[in-house]
Amino acid sequence: MRKAVVKIITQKFSQIIANNNILKGGNYVALPGSSTKVPIRIINLIMEDAKVKKKPLWILFQDFSKAYDRVNIKILDRKAVITTTGITQFYKALIGIDQGEVISPLLWIIYYDPLSDLDKENVMISSQAYMDDINLNKFAIMTNDTNALKDKSIKLNFGSYVQEIQLICPTESVRILDAWMNLNLSKIYIFNQCKNIITGYNKIIRNKQLTNKMMRYMYNAVIISSIKYKSQHTISNDKQVAVLNILTRTLFKKKTNLVMTIPNCMIYSSLGYAIKDILTIQLQYQIIRLHNQLQNKGLLGTLSQLSIICLQQETLSVNNVLTGWLIHLKDLKIKFNLIASTLAIMYDNNLICQSNIKRKIIGDQLPITQVAFYSDKLDSSHFGHILSNNQTPMVKHWIHNINDNSISPSIQASVLIKCTGCKLKDIQPRSKRKAANNRCLLFINKEKAINVKAQSIQDAYILDSSVFEYITMIENRIKYSTTNVQEASVRSMLDFFHPILLRNQLINIQDTVKGQSSLTIYTDGSFKRHSDTSVMIGSAFKIIETNSIFQCQIQENPSVIKAELMAMIIALLCLDKGTRVTICTDSQIIINQFSKINTLSIFAVQRLKLQYSILWILFIKLIRFKNLIVTLQKVRAHDSDDYSNVVDKLAKEACSKECLVIDSKLLVHNDTICWNHKSIKRNITLMVSDVHLEDWKHSWKHFWKVWKHNSLINSFGLEASNRILFHWKHKMHITAYG
Repeated sequence: MRKAVVKIITQKFSQIIANNNILKGGNYVALPGSSTKVPIRIINLIMEDAKVKKKPLWILFQDFSKAYDRVNIKILDRKAVITTTGITQFYKALIGIDQGEVISPLLWIIYYDPLSDLDKENVMISSQAYMDDINLNKFAIMTNDTNALKDKSIKLNFGSYVQEIQLICPTESVRILDAWMNLNLSKIYIFNQCKNIITGYNKIIRNKQLTNKMMRYMYNAVIISSIKYKSQHTISNDKQVAVLNILTRTLFKKKTNLVMTIPNCMIYSSLGYAIKDILTIQLQYQIIRLHNQLQNKGLLGTLSQLSIICLQQETLSVNNVLTGWLIHLKDLKIKFNLIASTLAIMYDNNLICQSNIKRKIIGDQLPITQVAFYSDKLDSSHFGHILSNNQTPMVKHWIHNINDNSISPSIQASVLIKCTGCKLKDIQPRSKRKAANNRCLLFINKEKAINVKAQSIQDAYILDSSVFEYITMIENRIKYSTTNVQEASVRSMLDFFHPILLRNQLINIQDTVKGQSSLTIYTDGSFKRHSDTSVMIGSAFKIIETNSIFQCQIQENPSVIKAELMAMIIALLCLDKGTRVTICTDSQIIINQFSKINTLSIFAVQRLKLQYSILWILFIKLIRFKNLIVTLQKVRAHDSDDYSNVVDKLAKEACSKECLVIDSKLLVHNDTICWNHKSIKRNITLMVSDVHLEDWKHSWKHFWKVWKHNSLINSFGLEASNRILFHWKHKMHITAYG
């Protein structure tokens, strides 16, 4: 009973400390959301910066033995116990913290926090600690200082005690929380470790009598976990991943009596043996680590943002590299940057990281930009090269040379050449150089210009499209006042909703409920499956006081929970600030989830990694932004409640109504992971895994389609093979023996 009470107190206490960031000393044990990954990433970022910028770096490693007993008992000299009748008398403590006590890890980091935070005002990065007593009394210093390495050791004063510590050279790897690192940031040691893990596993089971399910479990649950942890701060290229996968597949095929030429989709697909692919595992966990790293509110998050800024400068990118990354891993020339490698493998798999931080570089040095612009002076369209970037930019006029086909005689592309002066000329340069005076310079209206793609060659520009197409585009823009949706200013949250017909319905509801201080809203969602590949979901709500109704179809990641949650979000968007609202729903799951996260901070909600976390974060933000008082009330589905039945009918009808499209800017918060430019609203790890599994399934089906035309196996087909695989999976008749 006592341990149960202490456990409850520890959980509540640690939650408060973590959410309010009370401890500042860089200790990563016993708190929710903390792990060894944080100090490992911090140290890796420091090493990367020192390596790239050739800075001197000294890192001291120290492991405590009997960490609890090293707590100063003079400070904790007297203790008391809380009982049902009150607090007992104080007694003298014999040891620092009790071994095996539930609250001991939390007390340990509280005690050592001032020491870890010592001199933090003068030192940019404090000590990084994680309670660990594996290596007893171990001191080590890693450095890249070549002068110091000549002596091979250094003496440090700890008060009156002098400790001689051996120096570790940059090429030598050292274990930091069971992850091996070196100052040269070489991947070879880690790769060899991963190979040795699989090779050792193969040696152990080579002569064992194991079924395919036993082997799959050991590989997926044990071997993959070890490889993930060892390689968490490195990214293997395609060749290295192929080597590791081959080591696994070869023995697995032998033990299961499969021919070596059997397609790999049999091994990795869920239709086959469902062995985990190392490439998929690497992608999953590097994305998750980058996502958590960028959302970190402490030192790791700060260092990550600085690393991204440096990466943007190194790649000479105008925009934020998180949102504008366009480099494949095989083409990546940037070394010693884990974030760059992670972005590269994400780009290889159509994944990007959205960010609401623009970080657009604005200055006098402009990229070469050709534009087509409309001149009110001559009432016609022209081409030019931007020289200054403001609301009325200065442009150097270029003209279409009709007679010149010498630059591109084979394709007859449109060619632009410099204009030496015409009626458009507004600016008279005051220069002694004749060439400067022969330029045709003018000011244009930025709203009446579009970018033009052109390649520079000799003293001219070749357009990638015809002159007619660009002139048509600019004139259509002027006549019909069309603007770029991405650059349009947002007047309200409802501007993110499309099409305009549904948006106008929501605006009308917003006008109807204006001034209402208390409202009751019924919401419901419907899920309709037409076939295995066709699923439709609908959302609907009804506001009782104003008799307002809304219904629409929802796409992407279909589920009943999403449909219900979307109905609530859309309803809240229509309300005034400070409204007291009661939402009646038949979804107990949403009610339970809301009661769990309603009092948490946004950062704490992000850390929970909920299903449809983006929607939940938007739901909580709307409540707090509009200062709403929201109560969720459970109603029985298909009961005597007339309002509930009406909304249920509306939700079912909504499956065939017009689809509501929400601009990703409304849903995307900082560092949201997107696949094919669509934000991932479910668990990222499962999403990446499912995408790769679908690829293996596609390979499997394609394999059977190709073989179907072979006259030797006309008797086999996809349906028969699936039945056999199902039989193998559930009856387990295929083994390595018998």
